[in-house]
Amino acid sequence: MDDWQKDFWTFVETISVSVEELVQEIGGTIEAITQEVQQEMMADLDTIWQTWLEPMLDQNGEGDEFRFEESLFHELWEDADSLLTPRLPATPQIHPACVGCQHYHGHIYSGNLLVCGMHPYGWSDEHCPDWEGER
Repeated sequence: MDDWQKDFWTFVETISVSVEELVQEIGGTIEAITQEVQQEMMADLDTIWQTWLEPMLDQNGEGDEFRFEESLFHELWEDADSLLTPRLPATPQIHPACVGCQHYHGHIYSGNLLVCGMHPYGWSDEHCPDWEGER
């Protein structure tokens, strides 16, 4: 073998060893980052569990029963819902037939007010035939 061929193969071997070491180093770094992220996520999930979810479980000795209506999550969900679909209350000036009616919905979807399921655009006078007081 000529000297230039020996030099070439030595160069190729040196490069391949360097690339292999780099790949191993990158792999080790990725593994370390993955472990750190997992540990942080587990700590965050534990905090979420202890702060938010665990207090929502019924601890009355009858089993772990989820109390959605009484939970902070429910309040947050309602707040988020009102951001996406704001609610316009019925007043004597706006939909007077709906004031105090349990069927009144009043949420705005894409700029359109949904008054109720029976009368999506509201009732024309102050005496709706489907009016029922709130329970």
